[in-house]
Order: sequence, then structure tokens, then C-alpha cells
Amino acid sequence: MKNFLISGFIFLAIGVYRLQKYEFQSQSVIPITLLVAGGICMFVSAEYSPISIKLKQKLRALLRF
Repeated sequence: MKNFLISGFIFLAIGVYRLQKYEFQSQSVIPITLLVAGGICMFVSAEYSPISIKLKQKLRALLRF
């Protein structure tokens, strides 16, 4: 799983670099936003099970009160 995460970061960085070089030459905010959003999505997908378990536990604790 970690190999796919690292290779995903590498290809995402290459894609953002190409987008910034060819499409958004004067705007650097859009590619950086894409990079951050992609990183968050990859982190969430890599940690999906622990996150869903913690969210379910917190939701059950809130519903008990």
C-alpha cells in the first residue's frame, strides 16, 4: 500500500508541474491546490479503515448522550 502511495505522490507532483508549466504559467495557486487536494485524498484512502472506525466510535459516543 505504501508503494502505491509514494508512486501516487510522484506522479501527482509530475502532473502538477506539467500543469503549471503548460497551462497555468502565471498562476501558481491552482496547481498547489491540486497537489494539496490530491495529497489529502491519498492520505484518506490510505488510512480509510482507521478513520472510519474512529468516526463510527465518535458518532456512537455522541448518540449515547
